[in-house]
Amino acid sequence: MPKTPATIAVLTDEYVDYRELLVDRIADVLDQAGYGTLCIAGKELDPSPDTSSKHIVCNSIYSDVEQFSLSGVIVLAGAIGSNADQARLSQFTHRFNHLPVVSLGLALEGITSLVLEEAHCMEQLMEHVIAASNKDVFVFVRGLPQDSYSIQREHVFNTTLSNHGYSADNILYVEGNYDPFDTYNGVTELLQQRSDVGAIVAANDVMAVSTMRAINSAGLQVPHDILVTGFDDTSHATQVAPALTTVRQRLTRLATRSAELLLEQIQHQAAGSTSTTRTSVKQEKLSSELI
Repeated sequence: MPKTPATIAVLTDEYVDYRELLVDRIADVLDQAGYGTLCIAGKELDPSPDTSSKHIVCNSIYSDVEQFSLSGVIVLAGAIGSNADQARLSQFTHRFNHLPVVSLGLALEGITSLVLEEAHCMEQLMEHVIAASNKDVFVFVRGLPQDSYSIQREHVFNTTLSNHGYSADNILYVEGNYDPFDTYNGVTELLQQRSDVGAIVAANDVMAVSTMRAINSAGLQVPHDILVTGFDDTSHATQVAPALTTVRQRLTRLATRSAELLLEQIQHQAAGSTSTTRTSVKQEKLSSELI
């Protein structure tokens, strides 16, 4: 009988879109190293109060992770933590600290973490928006309230505008919540109230596409009347005309490197260490690209 390979768990909110790409690439690398992959998708941590009970039930699967005999855990922290604060996400991830563990997407103290360096590209994107806009009102479409990515991108949005002399009077917000319907409705309402919007910067591509649809429904054109940008360079960015200006994340490399970091920890333990000590903790960044 063939021996069952040791198993690595990959925790994510859903197995769709970019998460599917990440999980599949991680599984390929682990398979080459002789490990099996168990993907556990249990929705984002700490759903908002108006989230259905179905999400809360799905969340409970994370409590069962440790019933499996695992050699390590990779947490897609950027996806799982989209609606949880840093303290909650760190607490959750440290539950697995008796095993080799990697946080993919967000830097967590005391956990080997791999993140994308995106601030520089967000600054480049904002410089492009400011130079190309023919009006002086700029809109940021936010993701979920506690999502680290949305918060970071909004910070660069505000800082760059401030550095160019724009004030709070020039800045508006739409609560998109990473939801296409919330975004469409929010942008539609905004455009009914304001005719001086020059550019709308969305925290991700999904909301950017919904923004474009709302603009078109209002009888306006992108980019002639209003500029629109996204983030992440997902398939959504090329499914609209004109194609979105966005930021490409090196997802394949991110997935490959996260698996390599976990395997390094496993090898470290096999060489004689009995626990993942602080000296073995790493934090690495991969660059992004403006598209």
